[in-house]
Parts: sequence; C-alpha cells; structure tokens
Amino acid sequence: MDRNRLVVGYNVAGICSRLKCLFSAMRMSDNYRIIWDTNRNLGCSFNELFENEISLENTFHTAKNVREKFGDNCYFSWRFLVLPEDNIDYKRIDFMFNNTPDVMRKIYLEKIKILKPVKYVRDQVKRFSKNFDNKTVSVSIRSWVYKYVTEKVRAKSFNLNNFIEAMDKIKNDTSIFFVTSDSDEIIEELKNIFPNKIISFPNRTPRNDLRSHAVERGQDMLIDLFLGGKNKRFIVSVPSAYTELQWWFGGCLSDVTKIKAF
Repeated sequence: MDRNRLVVGYNVAGICSRLKCLFSAMRMSDNYRIIWDTNRNLGCSFNELFENEISLENTFHTAKNVREKFGDNCYFSWRFLVLPEDNIDYKRIDFMFNNTPDVMRKIYLEKIKILKPVKYVRDQVKRFSKNFDNKTVSVSIRSWVYKYVTEKVRAKSFNLNNFIEAMDKIKNDTSIFFVTSDSDEIIEELKNIFPNKIISFPNRTPRNDLRSHAVERGQDMLIDLFLGGKNKRFIVSVPSAYTELQWWFGGCLSDVTKIKAF
C-alpha cells in the first residue's frame, strides 16, 4: 500500500459519519484529505471546527464525480475501515464499544489524536470538564428529532423511558449525570425527574436545529462530542455514530451501558 498517494474521504451525512470516514481515509494513506459539504445535515465547514489543513474545496458536488476524479483513492463509508492485515475476527467494529479489539483501539485512537479542534472548542471542553468527578455518569441520548431532517422511523420508535430506567437504577451511586442530547426538551425533562442531578453543556443554539447559527451549532456538537466520553461510566444510545465517537474521543475508557433507542 502506497502511504504517499492522495486519499480523499467524502461523506455527506452527520458530523460523526464524516469523521469516521476521515479516520478511515487516514488509515489508507499518510497523504489524506476530506471533502466536507455544508448541507442540511451539517451547516458549518471543516475549518470552523478543526485547525488541521486537510479540507478540499468541493468542486465535485457528487460522490460519483469524486470517484471519477480519485478512483480507488477515496473512501465514502461511515464505517471504520477494517483491513485484512488487522488480523481480527470481525469485518466491522462499529458500535462494539468495550468489546472493540485492542489492536483496533490503538490504530484509531492514533488517528483521532491527530485532529485539533479550534481554540473555542478546546477551551470550553477544558473549562466544563472541571464539573466532573469520579462519580459522574455521562448519558448520551439521540432522539433523531431535528427541525429539518428528522429520522422518522427512529424518532417514532424512540423511548426515553429506557434511559430513565437505567439512570434510576444508579442515581444513588452517582454524583451527577452529564447529559448530551439532540433535544433541549429531553434535557429539561430529565432535570425535572432527577432534581439537582443533571448538568449539560450550555449550547448557544437549539440542539435540534442544524441549520440556524450553523457554526455555533457545529462547535457545540463538537464540545459535547469531546466531553461525553470523559467519565468512567457512560449510558449510550445505540446505534448512533455520535455516541460511538464520544466513547472514542474519550480514549475508549468509559464502561458503557447500551440503550436501544429505537
């Protein structure tokens, strides 16, 4: 495998599908780039989130055109790339969390560490994480109810009670729950159910609106992404690339409780 050839990642879904695509492109070559669309799924550019100079201007507009330009030197999938030389018993490692093979953790954690978020994100993560202690439990809830791009099948089947039950079982052994979500309403409801036990990063824009104030929305999502996996215990929505990458960005150290969200 030629480690110097240009490899391009291109995925137009949400922020974490794009990042997983990028990390896989990093595996394919040391000379990698990402084509980062601003669209209804994410309204901010790559360089409004990260300082790495690896973003290519999208003059291609479609995946077909990208493939015609770069041939096999491109990666489109939201899934982590698994290569034969990894010598593991799995073709896919997505959503494995604590069962992820150690060799794959090492490989992708090295790629994740390369990304450098913009200063605002770094500063807010450092500041807010001071609220955590050894008994803080992270909770990541995806309801898939967005202002413009609601995932109707997932949203219809979403059941918050599954998370409430999991939280209720451990509330007496928990200092606070740090909650991240795609819904302000869910966070407020949990504050009423668990008084004085819920904290969340104060997002600057509505959590379910991916278009308005796009830069602020994208940066706040990134802050929650970095914060979610910092605690020893983590209640997560599955399947969700967002909660999955929270665990990865935390160094794969959180003990995960999976809640089927739909």
